[in-house]
Amino acid sequence: IAVLMLIIFYVFAVMATKLFGGTHPDWFGSLQASLFSLFQIMTLEGWPDIVRNVMETHPYAWLFFVVYILIATFSVLNLFIAVIVDT
Repeated sequence: IAVLMLIIFYVFAVMATKLFGGTHPDWFGSLQASLFSLFQIMTLEGWPDIVRNVMETHPYAWLFFVVYILIATFSVLNLFIAVIVDT
């Protein structure tokens, strides 16, 4: 579960750094900042503020974030439910 989630986080963090790092260095300026921001978005804590600010300069950024939230949130939820059901 951890390896799969690390792969998902890493791929989306690299994409977010390349797409949004130049205009929003506080959240996506480095790989570490992107990983932290994406973890915050995955937990759905304060994600509307980040997305609204990014969408001011990148109008189609919502597409990236919606896809990320769907993949990250549902995969984490399904993987943890699978572990619970398996035990």
